Amino acid sequence: MEALKQSNIELVRLLTDNPSKAAVIHGSSAAIPVAIADTIKPTDTYANKLSSATQAKVMIKPKVAQKAFQTQEDLLRNVDLLNENISVTNSKKAKDGAIIVGCNNIENSKKLKQLAADKLSNDYDVFVLRSEHPRVRIVGIPSCLNKESFMSYLKSQNSDLLADATEYRLLNFWPLKKNKKILQATVQLDIHTYKKVMKAGGLLVGINICKLYDDTTVTRCFKCNGFNHTKTKCPRPVICPLCAEVSNICMGLTLVLTIRPGTIRVVLRLNLPKLNFVMWYLVNQFA
Repeated sequence: MEALKQSNIELVRLLTDNPSKAAVIHGSSAAIPVAIADTIKPTDTYANKLSSATQAKVMIKPKVAQKAFQTQEDLLRNVDLLNENISVTNSKKAKDGAIIVGCNNIENSKKLKQLAADKLSNDYDVFVLRSEHPRVRIVGIPSCLNKESFMSYLKSQNSDLLADATEYRLLNFWPLKKNKKILQATVQLDIHTYKKVMKAGGLLVGINICKLYDDTTVTRCFKCNGFNHTKTKCPRPVICPLCAEVSNICMGLTLVLTIRPGTIRVVLRLNLPKLNFVMWYLVNQFA
């Protein structure tokens, strides 16, 4: 309580000493002093992080594999970032000695790409990385539509949401497994359009209001049970999905005791992973 009183006293003193900061922001449901509004930060959500992420990135990849520090030295030796007024925000190493350089805007990334390509084209491949955009899965599309007609309907009937879209691309178009007469599509959008579309909750296609889902795909390895790779390219040993032990498949027994009025039932249950995983493990162990 004392801390709250002290903060209120400091706020009154701030507004008293700086009358100009006591002006209010109009057009909202409540008037907020500018001094307070300046301290309010947006919610730290996934969408905000994706929106504020650096979208201007240049990859410099050597034609012959080498160490990443060699690529960095060649870039700095041939491109004067200070004199060219190129603002770099970050950089990271990639496979086979490649580096990814982040710039603060698209113009700087294009400028860096052009200079690096002119000076390093004999030994390096230089290109601007396509920024990652969120994807939306649209479900409930009439089966009489094809890809072209679907995109035409989507753009014309939802112009209030998609008119300002800077990224608008159809990635996939296929029927539902349970009902082949209903189609679904995956559309990639820029972050601002994505927010508006997801807030709307649905899109009109023909005479159907299609449901929207955030389309997130994560690859799962069925060898080590890790993510973002498959078992064919996994260098790790077999790991049990139940106990996380290396080269071990759990086949433990569970004793289930059920007591009911007048009866006692004992069930012995065998815990097994999926049969296909067990067979695959045995084949790999004894092949």
